[in-house]
Order: sequence, then C-alpha cells, then structure tokens
Amino acid sequence: MRKKTLFLFCGLLFTLLVLFPCVIGALSDGWVDGEAYSSAGGCKGSDGVLLSEKPAILYVGDKTTIAVKNASEKSMDNTWSVYDEKLEILRSYNIQATVLGRKAGYSMIKFQQVSQNLFGGQEVSWNTKGVYILPANLTLTNAPSTMEPGQTLQLSHSFERGVPFGEINTYLAEQGAPNSITLTKEEESALWSRAVDEYYNRKVLYTSSNPSAVSVSQDGVLTAVGGDAVITVKLEGLDVKAQFTVSVPVEPVAVERVDLTAEKDEFTIGDSFRLTPVFTPENATDQAGEWTVSNTRLLQNNGDGSFQALAAGRVVITFTANDGGRRAQYVVTIRESNVEAQSIAIHAGAFSSWVDNGGIRTYLMNTGTIRTISASVSPSDASQTVTYSSSNSAVATVGADGRITGISAGEAVITARTENGLSASIRVRVQSQEPPPQSDPTPPTPSEPENSSSSEASSEPQT
Repeated sequence: MRKKTLFLFCGLLFTLLVLFPCVIGALSDGWVDGEAYSSAGGCKGSDGVLLSEKPAILYVGDKTTIAVKNASEKSMDNTWSVYDEKLEILRSYNIQATVLGRKAGYSMIKFQQVSQNLFGGQEVSWNTKGVYILPANLTLTNAPSTMEPGQTLQLSHSFERGVPFGEINTYLAEQGAPNSITLTKEEESALWSRAVDEYYNRKVLYTSSNPSAVSVSQDGVLTAVGGDAVITVKLEGLDVKAQFTVSVPVEPVAVERVDLTAEKDEFTIGDSFRLTPVFTPENATDQAGEWTVSNTRLLQNNGDGSFQALAAGRVVITFTANDGGRRAQYVVTIRESNVEAQSIAIHAGAFSSWVDNGGIRTYLMNTGTIRTISASVSPSDASQTVTYSSSNSAVATVGADGRITGISAGEAVITARTENGLSASIRVRVQSQEPPPQSDPTPPTPSEPENSSSSEASSEPQT
C-alpha cells in the first residue's frame, strides 16, 4: 500500500514540475524580447537556447549575424524567423543567421530548435532577440526643380545614415529603448564604420508620376517634355527613397484645323445630342471655342457642344476655335417624330350653335363670319402636323391654321388629316347674312372632340 501511494505521489509531482510548466511554456507565442522556452526545462525564462544579452542595432540597409550560444548537439531541426517586414533573413545556416534591416523601427528575430531528449522524444526550444533598425537616407545630389523642353539629365545619388555618429544613444532613448541599451563609444564607432555593401547591391528604382511631362529611364536619365512631375528614387526592397518635383514649361501648340463629329446627322424633335470638336494637331494647347447655330427656333444650343432638337428643319452648327479662329460646321436635319399617329380628333368649341341632322351634328355659322377649329393627334409623341381641307370652298374655306370662313349659304365638310393619312371631319352649314366679316370671337380651346377618326373610316363623308 505504501509503495502504491508513493508511486501516485511521484506521478503527481512529475506532472506539476514537468508537464504543467511545459503546457504554460507552450502557450507562449515566442515573440517577447529575450523570451526563452524549452519543452524539457519549463516555461519562459528557462535555460532554453540562448542568443545574446543585448538587442542588435543596425541601420536600414545594414546587416548583422546572430548566433546561438548553446545549441543542442542532438538538434534535429533549426528554424529562424522574423517578426515583421522590418527585417529580412538574408541567409541562415544551422545555428546562425544574417539579417538585413529593411525598414526603420523595432523588430525581433526568433530561433527555434527541435532536438531529441533523453527518452527519445522531441524537445522544442526557442529564444528571441530584439533588433533596433536605425533609419538611412538616400540623397539626390543633382535633383532639378525646373528643366527646359527636350533637356536630359542623369540623376546622381548617395546614401547616408539617418542618425549621425554620437547621437545613436539619444535616438534609441527617443524610440523607447530601455536604459540598458546604451552603446559605448567603441560600439557606436564600430556600428558607424560598418560596411554598407547592401546599399550598393540593391537595384535603384526610378519612377515618374507623369511620364508625359517628365520621363525617367531605368538608369535614372530624366527627359523633359512639358508639365509637372514627381520623381521617386528608391532602393528595391528597402524603405529608403527620395522624391522631388520638376517643372517643365509647356510650349503652346497652335490649332491648325478643327473638325466636328457626331454619331449621326438626322434627329427627331425632342432628341438631345452632342458634337465633338477634333483638333489638329491632337496636342493643340487651346482646345476651347464658341458654339453657334443658324436657327435657334429649331435647335437649342447649350453652349458646351450639346444640343436639343425643337422643331423640324435644317440647321447649321458652327464651332469657332479660340486659337486662330479656325471654324468647323456641321449640318443636321430635324424631322417630325417617327412615331406613327394612331388617331386624330377635331375640337370645334368655337361654334356657338349646332343642329342634329339625322344623327350627324351640323355646326352653324353665318356668311362673313370666322370660326377656328383645332385638331389633336394621338399618341402625343407622334407628329402633330395636320392639313385642313373643305369639300366646298364656295360655301366655306379653311386655312392651314384651322380658320373657317363662311362664304355663301350652303353646307361643306371640313376635314383634318395627319401625315400618315388618318382624318377627322365636321359638317358646317353657312347661313346668309349681310353683316361685314368679323374676326373669330372665340380662340380655339381644348374641348371634348366633336368628331374623331382612327384607322377606321370617319363617320363623316370624306372628300
């Protein structure tokens, strides 16, 4: 019984001292500066793999080598990784890695080792090391602010450390580095004098925000055309760049010719359309001008090259360029609506009296008097053009505007006809009267159609 109790106690003690710390250690993400972990030795701060006591310090574009002090001789797999893009692992071999500073700031590098433990299982250990990356500057020694059209220039540049010698500790303190991170004069001198070969091994990239104004070749040769552009020079893969703006005066290009274009030249009433001026040469400097139309009753001119058809007819549109007064003309034809008329009705509200003649309404008027009728065509977007005629002009005449004049006693049929041949009619009886002719006392007003016709035959006799 005592042996069994002792065995259980030892098992519990093993769990508390070995397995539990390993679980705690396994929960760590491994990205705390100086954190060490070993699955065999417990949690953070254990005797896992060791790097060095102080964080590494280097400039952007500079590189340094970090080594493991106590790697296991039974290592099965060694892995190096970086926390973010501020660092780049140039190369790694077993227990050491060479890293490059790509962007100013603070980052970390991590070493993880998988080795074989005493029981033949796997043991995972890691450690992290903080790295401070100091800024570096790219300086253009001959960046121009202005150039002349056609001028070329080869850009020259140099690289400089962004934190001068003697100010590194101050800079680190401003970045929040602990007081323990302090370089001696010797360490600062060694950092400052370290070769920066990576600067010169990196490709230099040139770009222009406006190549049509100022272009730049892959070799850094500027070519001025005309206009403003921002030139950017940077090192590939490093956060080191320089920018400047260059202005090139634009030489005016005169207008030699102007033409007008549109999708078509025939429109119907109500259509809106636009004309586009085409300049020769295409890069003419002043491409503004004035729009005019030959008949504003037929065509509405909006002044910006857009127009709206108002009435049927033929209109000449003229564009006059501001530069040199070059002119272009465009002729458009406006037609009535293409929508077919479906019906027509006559409004005879101007007549004051009528009689029923066998079911047919006959309107009464005296000789010498005038009555005006109107006609409406449906649908409303169809052509509203109507022609009038009289079956007996010796009794009554009718004008193009629908004005009926009583000539002599008798009866006549007045007909209104659409462009596509639909018609509507009214019968008029003229009674003799001696008074002189008088003007129409009642203007035409919309009223209920007295007689109408569609594609079926009219109820009134046709002539």
